[in-house]
Amino acid sequence: CCTANQASISADIVLSNVDRTVDISTHLPKINSVVTVENKGKSAVKSFLFAVEPSLSGDLSFIGAVIKGSEEDTRLNVVETTVSSQKGKIFYRIDLASPLEGGKDVKVTVETAYSHSLVAYPAEIAQSEKQLVKFTFSAYLYSPYKVTKQTSTVKCASSSIESYTKTVKPTTSSDAEITYGPYENKE
Repeated sequence: CCTANQASISADIVLSNVDRTVDISTHLPKINSVVTVENKGKSAVKSFLFAVEPSLSGDLSFIGAVIKGSEEDTRLNVVETTVSSQKGKIFYRIDLASPLEGGKDVKVTVETAYSHSLVAYPAEIAQSEKQLVKFTFSAYLYSPYKVTKQTSTVKCASSSIESYTKTVKPTTSSDAEITYGPYENKE
């Protein structure tokens, strides 16, 4: 019926570097993704798409984007959109402050917060037991673009980490942090 606010995935855009910080130290998990958006094409682009991981899309409570400046941050317009070839997936169009010329790149920080995504594990405990929580997300950025290099650092509330995924290599853990990556050339 309607095609208002429909976007397309530009083949000219590559995410040359992504550094994600997944903060699960509070009841409201936050993921800050510092994304270097590179325009490999000849003509300027005015926006890019940011996808929300399907397992977290129903819990998204905030999304915002900024370009960090030396003195002041520039807030970017973020609008939910659809892509006709990607039915059922959640995308946000992030409008850049100025057109990104071919051969240039820009570093954008995308901030997301999720409610109801920390799950008590186990669901019930005795009063004397420690309550654990489980947070499930992908070590790889869920994106419609090729990602040249990416790293995800998980910040936990304490250094007492019961378990975490170790099958995705490289993975390291120290104190209250788990680092996944760096990974290269993921699509």
